[in-house]
Amino acid sequence: MSESVADLTCVDLPGMRVYPERTDIEMGWQRAVSGGALKTTGQLLGPYRRLMTKRFVASVNDLQASLALLDTAGFTRFVECLRADIIRLGLQEECVVRSFAVVREAARRTIGLVHYSVQLQAGYVMLQERVAELETGEGKTLTATLTAATAAFSGVSVHVITVNDYLARRDRDLMAPVYEALGLTVGLVVSDMSGEERRRAYRANITYCTNKEVAFDYLRDRMALENRNSTLRIKLSRLFRSSATGSEPVMRGLQFAIVDEADSILIDEARTPLIISERTDPAAEQKTAEESLAIVDSFLEGEHYSY
Repeated sequence: MSESVADLTCVDLPGMRVYPERTDIEMGWQRAVSGGALKTTGQLLGPYRRLMTKRFVASVNDLQASLALLDTAGFTRFVECLRADIIRLGLQEECVVRSFAVVREAARRTIGLVHYSVQLQAGYVMLQERVAELETGEGKTLTATLTAATAAFSGVSVHVITVNDYLARRDRDLMAPVYEALGLTVGLVVSDMSGEERRRAYRANITYCTNKEVAFDYLRDRMALENRNSTLRIKLSRLFRSSATGSEPVMRGLQFAIVDEADSILIDEARTPLIISERTDPAAEQKTAEESLAIVDSFLEGEHYSY
Protein backbone atom coordinates (compact mmCIF):
# COMPACT_ATOMS: atom_id res chain seq x y z
CA MET A 1 0.00 0.00 0.00
CA SER A 2 1.48 3.35 -0.97
CA GLU A 3 1.87 6.07 1.60
CA SER A 4 -0.27 8.57 -0.28
CA VAL A 5 -3.23 6.16 -0.25
CA ALA A 6 -2.87 5.51 3.47
CA ASP A 7 -2.79 9.24 4.21
CA LEU A 8 -6.22 9.74 2.65
CA THR A 9 -7.81 7.56 5.33
CA CYS A 10 -6.73 10.00 8.05
CA VAL A 11 -8.09 13.23 6.61
CA ASP A 12 -11.06 14.99 8.20
CA LEU A 13 -13.39 15.81 5.33
CA PRO A 14 -14.66 19.42 5.29
CA GLY A 15 -17.90 19.78 7.19
CA MET A 16 -17.87 16.22 8.57
CA ARG A 17 -18.88 15.91 12.20
CA VAL A 18 -16.85 13.88 14.69
CA TYR A 19 -19.71 11.46 15.40
CA PRO A 20 -22.10 11.79 12.48
CA GLU A 21 -25.39 9.93 12.51
CA ARG A 22 -25.59 10.04 8.74
CA THR A 23 -23.82 11.82 5.88
CA ASP A 24 -25.59 11.70 2.53
CA ILE A 25 -23.40 10.70 -0.39
CA GLU A 26 -23.87 12.65 -3.60
CA MET A 27 -24.82 10.28 -6.39
CA GLY A 28 -25.09 12.83 -9.22
CA TRP A 29 -27.87 13.73 -11.60
CA GLN A 30 -29.11 10.15 -12.05
CA ARG A 31 -30.15 9.87 -8.41
CA ALA A 32 -31.85 13.26 -8.51
CA VAL A 33 -33.89 12.15 -11.51
CA SER A 34 -34.72 8.67 -10.23
CA GLY A 35 -35.59 10.04 -6.81
CA GLY A 36 -37.72 12.86 -8.16
CA ALA A 37 -39.91 12.90 -11.24
CA LEU A 38 -39.58 9.23 -12.18
CA LYS A 39 -40.40 8.04 -8.67
CA THR A 40 -43.96 9.22 -9.17
CA THR A 41 -44.32 7.13 -12.33
CA GLY A 42 -43.89 3.48 -11.46
CA GLN A 43 -44.29 2.29 -15.04
CA LEU A 44 -41.29 4.36 -16.17
CA LEU A 45 -39.05 3.82 -13.17
CA GLY A 46 -38.46 0.08 -13.65
CA PRO A 47 -37.38 0.19 -17.33
CA TYR A 48 -35.30 3.31 -16.69
CA ARG A 49 -33.39 1.67 -13.86
CA ARG A 50 -32.80 -1.50 -15.86
CA LEU A 51 -31.47 0.51 -18.79
CA MET A 52 -29.12 2.56 -16.62
CA THR A 53 -27.91 -0.55 -14.81
CA LYS A 54 -27.09 -2.29 -18.11
CA ARG A 55 -25.19 0.77 -19.28
CA PHE A 56 -23.32 0.91 -16.02
CA VAL A 57 -22.26 -2.75 -16.21
CA ALA A 58 -21.14 -2.28 -19.83
CA SER A 59 -19.00 0.69 -18.81
CA VAL A 60 -17.34 -1.33 -16.03
CA ASN A 61 -16.64 -4.19 -18.45
CA ASP A 62 -15.11 -1.78 -20.98
CA LEU A 63 -12.72 -0.37 -18.39
CA GLN A 64 -11.78 -3.78 -17.02
CA ALA A 65 -9.61 -4.75 -20.00
CA SER A 66 -7.33 -1.72 -19.65
CA LEU A 67 -6.95 -2.19 -15.89
CA ALA A 68 -5.82 -5.78 -16.39
CA LEU A 69 -2.82 -4.49 -18.39
CA LEU A 70 -1.51 -2.29 -15.56
CA ASP A 71 1.39 -3.44 -13.42
CA THR A 72 1.19 -3.15 -9.61
CA ALA A 73 2.60 0.38 -9.51
CA GLY A 74 0.30 1.58 -12.27
CA PHE A 75 -2.73 -0.01 -10.61
CA THR A 76 -1.86 1.69 -7.29
CA ARG A 77 -1.57 5.07 -9.00
CA PHE A 78 -4.96 4.54 -10.64
CA VAL A 79 -6.53 3.80 -7.24
CA GLU A 80 -4.90 6.91 -5.72
CA CYS A 81 -6.34 9.15 -8.44
CA LEU A 82 -9.75 7.53 -8.08
CA ARG A 83 -9.89 8.10 -4.32
CA ALA A 84 -8.86 11.73 -4.74
CA ASP A 85 -11.56 12.25 -7.38
CA ILE A 86 -14.26 10.66 -5.22
CA ILE A 87 -13.36 12.81 -2.22
CA ARG A 88 -13.37 15.90 -4.44
CA LEU A 89 -16.39 15.15 -6.65
CA GLY A 90 -18.47 12.62 -4.69
CA LEU A 91 -19.88 9.40 -6.10
CA GLN A 92 -20.57 10.64 -9.58
CA GLU A 93 -21.44 8.04 -12.19
CA GLU A 94 -18.01 8.06 -13.83
CA CYS A 95 -16.28 7.68 -10.46
CA VAL A 96 -18.50 4.76 -9.48
CA VAL A 97 -17.72 3.00 -12.78
CA ARG A 98 -13.99 3.34 -12.12
CA SER A 99 -14.43 2.23 -8.52
CA PHE A 100 -16.31 -0.95 -9.40
CA ALA A 101 -13.72 -1.73 -12.04
CA VAL A 102 -10.78 -1.38 -9.62
CA VAL A 103 -12.51 -3.48 -6.96
CA ARG A 104 -13.18 -6.15 -9.54
CA GLU A 105 -9.54 -6.07 -10.69
CA ALA A 106 -8.26 -6.14 -7.10
CA ALA A 107 -10.35 -9.25 -6.42
CA ARG A 108 -8.94 -10.93 -9.51
CA ARG A 109 -5.36 -10.14 -8.49
CA THR A 110 -5.66 -11.08 -4.81
CA ILE A 111 -8.17 -13.90 -4.35
CA GLY A 112 -8.59 -15.05 -7.93
CA LEU A 113 -12.30 -14.19 -8.18
CA VAL A 114 -13.96 -11.91 -10.71
CA HIS A 115 -17.35 -10.29 -10.15
CA TYR A 116 -19.98 -11.45 -12.63
CA SER A 117 -22.33 -8.98 -14.29
CA VAL A 118 -25.16 -9.92 -11.91
CA GLN A 119 -22.91 -9.06 -8.97
CA LEU A 120 -22.04 -5.71 -10.53
CA GLN A 121 -25.76 -5.04 -10.88
CA ALA A 122 -26.42 -5.97 -7.25
CA GLY A 123 -23.58 -3.78 -5.99
CA TYR A 124 -24.87 -0.87 -8.06
CA VAL A 125 -28.37 -1.34 -6.64
CA MET A 126 -27.08 -1.38 -3.05
CA LEU A 127 -25.08 1.80 -3.59
CA GLN A 128 -28.39 3.45 -4.51
CA GLU A 129 -29.79 2.43 -1.10
CA ARG A 130 -32.01 -0.32 -2.46
CA VAL A 131 -32.32 -4.00 -1.56
CA ALA A 132 -30.56 -6.51 -3.82
CA GLU A 133 -31.69 -10.13 -3.65
CA LEU A 134 -29.17 -12.83 -4.55
CA GLU A 135 -29.73 -16.55 -4.44
CA THR A 136 -27.54 -18.82 -2.33
CA GLY A 137 -24.25 -19.38 -4.11
CA GLU A 138 -24.39 -16.20 -6.20
CA GLY A 139 -21.67 -14.59 -4.13
CA LYS A 140 -23.17 -12.06 -1.72
CA THR A 141 -19.90 -11.76 0.21
CA LEU A 142 -17.94 -10.86 -2.91
CA THR A 143 -20.69 -8.55 -4.16
CA ALA A 144 -20.57 -6.49 -0.97
CA THR A 145 -16.94 -5.53 -1.66
CA LEU A 146 -18.06 -3.39 -4.60
CA THR A 147 -20.40 -1.24 -2.55
CA ALA A 148 -18.31 -1.22 0.63
CA ALA A 149 -15.06 -0.16 -1.05
CA THR A 150 -16.77 2.49 -3.18
CA ALA A 151 -18.46 4.08 -0.16
CA ALA A 152 -15.21 3.85 1.85
CA PHE A 153 -13.35 5.71 -0.92
CA SER A 154 -15.58 8.71 -0.19
CA GLY A 155 -14.27 8.88 3.39
CA VAL A 156 -17.31 7.66 5.31
CA SER A 157 -17.20 4.83 7.84
CA VAL A 158 -18.68 1.66 6.35
CA HIS A 159 -20.21 -1.17 8.37
CA VAL A 160 -20.91 -4.57 6.82
CA ILE A 161 -23.53 -6.03 9.17
CA THR A 162 -24.39 -9.70 9.37
CA VAL A 163 -26.25 -12.00 11.74
CA ASN A 164 -23.54 -13.72 13.82
CA ASP A 165 -19.88 -13.59 14.80
CA TYR A 166 -18.90 -16.56 12.64
CA LEU A 167 -20.14 -14.96 9.41
CA ALA A 168 -18.64 -11.58 10.29
CA ARG A 169 -15.21 -13.12 10.93
CA ARG A 170 -15.39 -15.40 7.88
CA ASP A 171 -16.39 -12.62 5.49
CA ARG A 172 -13.73 -10.27 6.86
CA ASP A 173 -11.00 -12.90 6.48
CA LEU A 174 -12.08 -13.78 2.95
CA MET A 175 -12.36 -10.24 1.61
CA ALA A 176 -9.57 -8.45 3.55
CA PRO A 177 -6.96 -9.01 0.77
CA VAL A 178 -9.22 -7.21 -1.72
CA TYR A 179 -9.62 -4.14 0.48
CA GLU A 180 -5.96 -4.05 1.43
CA ALA A 181 -4.96 -4.09 -2.24
CA LEU A 182 -7.06 -0.91 -2.58
CA GLY A 183 -5.37 0.80 0.37
CA LEU A 184 -8.37 0.33 2.65
CA THR A 185 -8.22 -0.96 6.22
CA VAL A 186 -10.61 -3.62 7.52
CA GLY A 187 -11.82 -4.16 11.09
CA LEU A 188 -13.85 -6.83 12.87
CA VAL A 189 -16.19 -6.42 15.85
CA VAL A 190 -17.44 -9.55 17.59
CA SER A 191 -18.61 -10.35 21.11
CA ASP A 192 -16.17 -10.46 24.04
CA MET A 193 -14.00 -7.67 22.63
CA SER A 194 -12.74 -4.88 24.89
CA GLY A 195 -13.64 -1.26 24.35
CA GLU A 196 -10.21 -0.42 22.98
CA GLU A 197 -10.33 -3.36 20.56
CA ARG A 198 -13.71 -2.19 19.33
CA ARG A 199 -12.46 1.36 18.99
CA ARG A 200 -9.56 0.23 16.79
CA ALA A 201 -11.87 -1.93 14.68
CA TYR A 202 -14.33 0.92 14.09
CA ARG A 203 -11.47 3.22 13.07
CA ALA A 204 -10.93 1.05 10.00
CA ASN A 205 -12.38 2.15 6.67
CA ILE A 206 -14.63 -0.93 6.59
CA THR A 207 -15.81 -2.81 9.69
CA TYR A 208 -17.47 -6.22 9.68
CA CYS A 209 -19.80 -6.68 12.65
CA THR A 210 -23.11 -8.15 13.77
CA ASN A 211 -26.37 -6.27 14.08
CA LYS A 212 -26.52 -6.65 17.86
CA GLU A 213 -22.91 -5.60 18.44
CA VAL A 214 -23.23 -2.44 16.37
CA ALA A 215 -26.57 -1.56 17.98
CA PHE A 216 -25.28 -1.97 21.54
CA ASP A 217 -22.05 -0.12 20.73
CA TYR A 218 -24.16 2.75 19.46
CA LEU A 219 -26.26 2.77 22.64
CA ARG A 220 -23.14 2.71 24.81
CA ASP A 221 -21.68 5.57 22.77
CA ARG A 222 -24.77 7.69 23.36
CA MET A 223 -24.39 7.08 27.10
CA ALA A 224 -20.69 7.95 26.99
CA LEU A 225 -21.29 11.14 24.98
CA GLU A 226 -24.00 12.40 27.35
CA ASN A 227 -24.40 16.06 26.40
CA ARG A 228 -21.16 16.13 24.43
CA ASN A 229 -22.77 15.12 21.17
CA SER A 230 -21.64 18.20 19.25
CA THR A 231 -18.35 18.25 17.38
CA LEU A 232 -16.99 21.12 19.46
CA ARG A 233 -17.86 19.49 22.80
CA ILE A 234 -16.28 16.17 21.78
CA LYS A 235 -13.07 17.86 20.64
CA LEU A 236 -12.86 19.93 23.83
CA SER A 237 -13.48 16.83 25.92
CA ARG A 238 -10.66 15.00 24.14
CA LEU A 239 -8.36 17.98 24.65
CA PHE A 240 -8.88 18.23 28.39
CA ARG A 241 -9.14 14.50 29.05
CA SER A 242 -5.67 13.97 27.53
CA SER A 243 -4.95 10.25 27.10
CA ALA A 244 -7.99 8.96 29.02
CA THR A 245 -10.30 7.04 26.71
CA GLY A 246 -12.73 5.45 29.14
CA SER A 247 -15.66 7.60 28.05
CA GLU A 248 -14.60 7.98 24.42
CA PRO A 249 -17.12 6.67 21.88
CA VAL A 250 -15.93 3.48 20.20
CA MET A 251 -17.60 4.14 16.84
CA ARG A 252 -16.87 6.81 14.23
CA GLY A 253 -20.58 7.35 13.76
CA LEU A 254 -23.31 5.78 11.63
CA GLN A 255 -22.87 6.79 8.02
CA PHE A 256 -23.09 3.83 5.63
CA ALA A 257 -24.08 0.22 6.26
CA ILE A 258 -24.52 -2.86 4.13
CA VAL A 259 -26.94 -5.28 5.77
CA ASP A 260 -26.55 -8.96 4.99
CA GLU A 261 -29.70 -11.08 5.42
CA ALA A 262 -31.76 -7.88 5.45
CA ASP A 263 -35.07 -9.69 5.97
CA SER A 264 -33.75 -11.39 9.11
CA ILE A 265 -32.02 -8.36 10.62
CA LEU A 266 -34.49 -5.62 9.69
CA ILE A 267 -37.69 -7.61 10.25
CA ASP A 268 -37.26 -10.75 12.36
CA GLU A 269 -34.51 -9.51 14.66
CA ALA A 270 -36.02 -6.02 14.84
CA ARG A 271 -38.99 -7.37 16.81
CA THR A 272 -36.68 -7.95 19.79
CA PRO A 273 -35.92 -4.65 21.57
CA LEU A 274 -32.32 -3.90 22.52
CA ILE A 275 -32.18 -2.52 26.06
CA ILE A 276 -29.11 -1.12 27.80
CA SER A 277 -28.84 0.13 31.37
CA GLU A 278 -26.31 2.18 33.28
CA ARG A 279 -25.01 1.63 36.79
CA THR A 280 -25.91 4.36 39.29
CA ASP A 281 -24.77 5.28 42.80
CA PRO A 282 -27.41 4.08 45.32
CA ALA A 283 -26.08 6.42 48.04
CA ALA A 284 -26.41 9.47 45.81
CA GLU A 285 -29.93 8.44 44.77
CA GLN A 286 -30.97 7.96 48.40
CA LYS A 287 -29.57 11.38 49.33
CA THR A 288 -31.47 13.00 46.47
CA ALA A 289 -34.69 11.25 47.52
CA GLU A 290 -34.30 12.29 51.19
CA GLU A 291 -33.63 15.91 50.24
CA SER A 292 -36.65 15.90 47.95
CA LEU A 293 -38.90 14.49 50.70
CA ALA A 294 -37.59 17.11 53.15
CA ILE A 295 -38.50 19.88 50.74
CA VAL A 296 -41.96 18.41 50.16
CA ASP A 297 -42.57 18.15 53.92
CA SER A 298 -42.04 21.92 54.23
CA PHE A 299 -44.80 22.73 51.71
CA LEU A 300 -48.01 24.26 53.09
CA GLU A 301 -51.37 23.41 51.60
CA GLY A 302 -52.99 26.42 50.00
CA GLU A 303 -49.69 28.30 49.83
CA HIS A 304 -47.39 25.97 47.91
CA TYR A 305 -49.89 23.55 46.43
CA SER A 306 -53.61 22.86 46.14
CA TYR A 307 -55.74 19.81 45.37
